[in-house]
Amino acid sequence: MRQAVSPTTPGLSAPGLVSLCARAEELGYEAAWLAEVAGPEAFSLAAAVAQRTTTMDVGVAVVASTTRTPALMAMG
Repeated sequence: MRQAVSPTTPGLSAPGLVSLCARAEELGYEAAWLAEVAGPEAFSLAAAVAQRTTTMDVGVAVVASTTRTPALMAMG
């Protein structure tokens, strides 16, 4: 079974969440699913996680569509 982490921890900064994902990769987690629930913008965070990890799959699970134009959503 594949293990994934969803680092939507209130109170952690974006660098802290990236470090959390990097540590999760070291522990054997295979994926990180990011959500824009109680933290930084999910797409930028996904790019930062992808840059810091080497084997982890990175995806965006939840974003607020009401704060984005349709063109901006299509770019995500």
